[in-house]
Order: sequence, then structure tokens, then C-alpha cells
Amino acid sequence: MTGASHTMARRALTALLFACVLVTLGLAVEHLLVTPPKDSISPKGHRTTDSDKAANAKRTAILATPLEVEGTVEHRTPGGTWRPLGIGETVGIDNEVRTGSSSRARLQLGSQVTVELADNTGINVAQLSETLSRVLLQDGFVVSEVRAAEGFRFRVQVQGNNSQAETSAGRFGVLRRNGAPAAFAAEQGSVTVTGAGRGVTVQQGELTVVADNDVPSAPTKLPSSLLLKLGRPPPSRLRAHQVQVSGETSPGTVVTIGTTVSAPNELGHFKSTVALVDGPNEIRVQVEDAAGRRQTARIQNITVDSSPPRVTGRVVW
Repeated sequence: MTGASHTMARRALTALLFACVLVTLGLAVEHLLVTPPKDSISPKGHRTTDSDKAANAKRTAILATPLEVEGTVEHRTPGGTWRPLGIGETVGIDNEVRTGSSSRARLQLGSQVTVELADNTGINVAQLSETLSRVLLQDGFVVSEVRAAEGFRFRVQVQGNNSQAETSAGRFGVLRRNGAPAAFAAEQGSVTVTGAGRGVTVQQGELTVVADNDVPSAPTKLPSSLLLKLGRPPPSRLRAHQVQVSGETSPGTVVTIGTTVSAPNELGHFKSTVALVDGPNEIRVQVEDAAGRRQTARIQNITVDSSPPRVTGRVVW
């Protein structure tokens, strides 16, 4: 082969190698433009993997939303002000919800839990997750229904009482008003109630009561009906501006006499002094239990006349 032939061969080989390099670079650029990287970088510089995206989607799906709202129902964010709560809104972590007189609400917590708030009830949505959701009962009465899901539990903690109820499935009520002992009743399934470091299992149709910073009472059967029996009625006419009302009810209930809320003793007996005004008076007595039952009685025709007696007569000298 002549020198000219060698030169031409070298040039052809160089051109072929250069063409191969261009093709390889083109394919690489096309891959980068068409196929996005599996990992992406967030604006803050954090690398987000596919598993992170799935976890974020799951966390976003766990929300608290109102399903039913009747009467005066309000909520507020941490440090915020109270405002009306409507259907379609979202209740976040550490948000508070409260109901007024003759009002109620039902909240959906994720896909496993619904919580019903009776009138004059306040709660705090303390935690929402795939493994544990928590609600803090500040005052009032709530009923929680929990649908079973692997690895999931729901808990209601009672503010100021150092007690709580927890279950993986079932329906249970928690009652605590104005500092009275907390009462827990299982309507379906079972619930574990803990107080002062000791727990009891409350089966369907049973009740336990926890006084402040005390252990739960031994579970007892819920009575078939809620008892309310008033004691001897007060006189129909009085000069004093107060009267004592007494009676008997089922243990573990809350008794509201007028505006005074109290708990009966372990035998179910209760009594309270009620303020009266001049003229006719009516006293309303209501009993409420952790199963959501209520009984109401009224003491009527009590008249207070505090005017001084009129003295008549003739003076004889």
C-alpha cells in the first residue's frame, strides 16, 4: 500500500470514530431530555425519592373534615380566633372544635374514624396518622366510631383527668363535664381505658368511671334504662332565694340542675343548692350518661315572695 492509501485509510477511520462519538452523545442527551431522573431535587435542596412522594401523598390524605354541622359549631387554629365551621372545610392538627347549646357536629378523621360531638362540647384534634390518631376531649360528650385497619389505633384523652380510651375497632362514648369524673362506655367492640398508670378493658355494653388522677373503676354493665328519681319536692312558696334539690340516678352519670353541673356519688345519689328569684321559678334537672342517653325532669310552681310581712291591727290605749 502506498503512502497516499495509508493517509486515506487513517482519515476514514478517524471520521468513523468521530461519527460514533456524535451518535453516543446524541443518545445520551435524548435520554436526559425524555426520561426524567428517578430522584428529583426540591427547591430547598432535599432529594425526594419515589417512596418520599408516596409517603407525602398518604400524609396529605389524612384529614379531619366535618360531615354534619347543626347549630353553633366553631373551630380555631393554634393562636387563632374562633370562627364558624362549615361542611367542606378542613380541621388541621391542634385545631379546636366546639359546639354550643342545642348544637352538634360529626367529624371524619381520615378514613378510619368518625367523632360525634354533643352540645356544649370541645375537642382538640391532637394527631392524625396511619398508625395512631388522637383527640383531646376538653369538656362535654363525644362518641367515636373506629373501623378496623391493620396497625391502626384511635385514642381519646380527657383533659385535666389523666385518663384515656384506646381501641383498634368499635364504637365508644366518653363523657366529662365541668370537672366531673370521666365516664367511658363501649357500644360496640371493646376499648382499653387507662388512668393513673392502670388499665381496664371495657367490653360492649359496659361502663367504667375515672376520677381525676385515679385508676378506672371495675367495668360494670350499663343499665338498660337511665334512672332519674327526684327527692321530696320543695315547698310551693318560699321566702328564701335558694332551695336544695336531691334525687337518685345511675352511677357514672352527669347531673345538671339549673346551671350547676355535678356528678352523683357511687350509689347514684345527688343533691345541689339552686338559686331562685322573686316570683315564679322552674328548676330543670337533666341526667346524661356515657352511652348518650338523657333524662329530664322539671320542678315547677315554686314561688318566692321575699317582701316583708304586712302587719295590721289597732293600738288600744
